[in-house]
Amino acid sequence: MEGFGCQDTIQIGERNFRIHTGCDTNKNKALAEVFEDGNFLFNITKSYQIRQNENAPIDETYLKKAVYNLHQQLLEDITLLFQINEKIANLNQYIAHLRLGRVFMAKGFHQEAIVNFKRVIQINPNFSQAYKLLGTAYVKVNEYKNALKIFSTVLEKESEYPDILNARGILYIHMGNYEAAKNDLQKAIELNPELLECNFNLGVLLFLSTVAESPNDANFVLPARIIRSIKDLKNLDHY
Repeated sequence: MEGFGCQDTIQIGERNFRIHTGCDTNKNKALAEVFEDGNFLFNITKSYQIRQNENAPIDETYLKKAVYNLHQQLLEDITLLFQINEKIANLNQYIAHLRLGRVFMAKGFHQEAIVNFKRVIQINPNFSQAYKLLGTAYVKVNEYKNALKIFSTVLEKESEYPDILNARGILYIHMGNYEAAKNDLQKAIELNPELLECNFNLGVLLFLSTVAESPNDANFVLPARIIRSIKDLKNLDHY
């Protein structure tokens, strides 16, 4: 069964997406991965019952069909997603662009997400959640200045948005501005003490600040959860 799978390329406009689909017989899962210009975008998995029990032989015909079906489903989904994007481009309904933008961002199509979130703000400038989503999408494509500008714009209009303060605080951590991050996270907690994620982010920030001020030869034993959280924050996967 080694090496079994499907490969295809989809061309949408001037863009090319490469889809690889295969299987993990040990975990009874089919896995599909999507790339653009060699860059990984996203993957999907689907579980299948390919044996009656551990000792039973694998039903190879069923497995091939399962992998093929997942592959075809992904090809169709990507094509349909961009067709919908083209059809609603000039639609004056912010909810449609909001939903499509969320789908694009979840799939790793961040530039398309940015276009749709901008359209949401154009149609409904008072919808604060769109600013957070747009800022987050900018972060995903490493446009940190644009992300900071978006977060700051909405906070200048209305400063009492704990979710956006938390998002900007995380961005400041990534940019190394710990003092600004601390101010945003503390204010977010004041506004919503039950925002557990923000409380934990502040704890990670305080730890990072301590490490930054310590001698280079200082020995720290980091708890596993702290290590994961610092990695998440620096990878900007915490939004």
